[in-house]
Amino acid sequence: MYISKTSNYFSQNRYGDDKSNRADVDKDLKDIFSAIQGRLRFGSGTSGLKGENIGGVWLKVLTSGTANAEVGYAHGLASQPMGYIVVWQDKAGSLYANPEGAGINTVWTTGTTYFKSDVATANFMVFLLERGGQ
Repeated sequence: MYISKTSNYFSQNRYGDDKSNRADVDKDLKDIFSAIQGRLRFGSGTSGLKGENIGGVWLKVLTSGTANAEVGYAHGLASQPMGYIVVWQDKAGSLYANPEGAGINTVWTTGTTYFKSDVATANFMVFLLERGGQ
């Protein structure tokens, strides 16, 4: 997806005229859009490796041989993940968890996440999202 730049900034610049102010804002917006277009990456997608420039780590999850049984998985974030994104799975079913526990599973820690699945022995590839500011 391509995102175009538009400038609706009409504030008066204290250090120059209105024309130079718009030029400065346009340059800043161009720099921001150039920095993010096509450059936000999750990384290689290999279990155990960190994200490239999005905070997180890849984790391959093989669920239990029993549906809805909790399984713990070690991760390498050194902080409690804030959530996860399922990237692929090898059979129909749902992977579920809650980083805060909330009666669904054990609370995630700085070293372990806990997942359940409504199907037995399913493989999932997830990206664990790192909490900001940790």
